[in-house]
Amino acid sequence: MLLFTQLGIAGDNTPATVANGWYPVSQLGQTNLAFHGTFDGTDGDGDAASIILPYGWTNRFTTTTGTHAYTDPVTITEGEGLMFVHTNAADGTDSGITQVLGGLKKSTRYHFTVRVNANAGDTCQLRVEGTGVTTLPASQEAETTGTQAFETLDVWAQTDATPNDLTIILQAPDFIDVCSWKHVMVTERVQVAPTPGIIVVNQSTTPAEACTNAYSGCNDIVTVTVNPPSSGYYISVRGKIFLSASDDDSDCEVELTENTVQVDEVEFLTGNLEGDNSGMFLHVDYITTRLLVPGTPLTYTMNAKENDGNCSVGKTATLTAILMRSGS
Repeated sequence: MLLFTQLGIAGDNTPATVANGWYPVSQLGQTNLAFHGTFDGTDGDGDAASIILPYGWTNRFTTTTGTHAYTDPVTITEGEGLMFVHTNAADGTDSGITQVLGGLKKSTRYHFTVRVNANAGDTCQLRVEGTGVTTLPASQEAETTGTQAFETLDVWAQTDATPNDLTIILQAPDFIDVCSWKHVMVTERVQVAPTPGIIVVNQSTTPAEACTNAYSGCNDIVTVTVNPPSSGYYISVRGKIFLSASDDDSDCEVELTENTVQVDEVEFLTGNLEGDNSGMFLHVDYITTRLLVPGTPLTYTMNAKENDGNCSVGKTATLTAILMRSGS
């Protein structure tokens, strides 16, 4: 059975129209290549009162020429969450935010869309720029003049044979123009929807001899690195290590760090065990709950240390990081 939808896309590369603007759903479900296009994470901490750049985006120019804010769209058409509001504060200068898309396919056409609400009489623009971008029948700049209702802007852009990166630009071109942005989407013209699940499993082990006395700490016992290739991923990390002690009143601890920042910690008191030189397996677990920046490696490391007494690492330590694609 063939299903249809009215969520078709504009431009010369849309699926063939069936009737009255309806299109086959085979074009839906593609991976969004734009990072943090909902703006719900605001500055990365989810602080709705933030007045700084959205996480994963940069200013249109090196010098800030506008102000940033976040607010609830208060309209059912945009769903839940926050929208990003940008105001041009520099007379005669384009103002806005940008994001560079790398790792694209050569000679491939991409579709850029965004929802925007322009203040009455103001102008908001979606632009796509990049070296070697092929001239398309569709414009590489779409804009709206404010009606104070959300509209969809869309642009087609095609990479060259190199291929070079493409840059998304959301801008307010004129002084005091106010643009409220939501739902940035970038999809490949023809792409099979990816299957959710495990993509990469990286595992590292270290023999017991790597650390035999934790009086001064045993750092970098075992390390593993994962590099998310695009947005839409999360990482699950699990470590296993055996700690033992030279007496029955030692206080031993193992920690897990992500790029040197502690994300998990497990402690045990050997006094809870019988006899000297007692030990036990400790497990550290961590699942990323924040946005992952594509192309930014994350290094996870297990460290051991003593809080009171003498702790040693016994047996083999194992650290596993699993990169998974979400189902959304």
